[in-house]
Amino acid sequence: MPVRNDVNPDPVFRQLAATRDGLLRLHKALLDGQRAKFEREHGRVASAGDLLQLVIYNPQFDWLHRLSELVVQIDEATDGKEPFSGDAAHGLLRQVRTLLVSEDEAFGQKLRQAVKDDPAVGREYTEVTRLMA
Repeated sequence: MPVRNDVNPDPVFRQLAATRDGLLRLHKALLDGQRAKFEREHGRVASAGDLLQLVIYNPQFDWLHRLSELVVQIDEATDGKEPFSGDAAHGLLRQVRTLLVSEDEAFGQKLRQAVKDDPAVGREYTEVTRLMA
């Protein structure tokens, strides 16, 4: 569900909506890269259902959960059921920035390696970080 930004003209809501969409593109690029790496090591993933099972349960995909959880958090916060403030939007954007510059091994180092190894990931990462400026 896209971020609703039609209720308040504050630019932070447009920035959050664009960032959320960028995170989804980044997540897809990362997922495609992890899938390719997995298939080189273990053989072809036969179906979308098989891929979903890998993403949920296989440790090789665990590190991507932080990114998908952040998108879900943005969606839940902006679903329109509860009031959503500019301060809350700024807080979510700070969380995105923190995650994207993380140095921890579980996410940050794997993200930076994927950016180096995969041009599609590099493009999406650059776009999301541009949105954060």
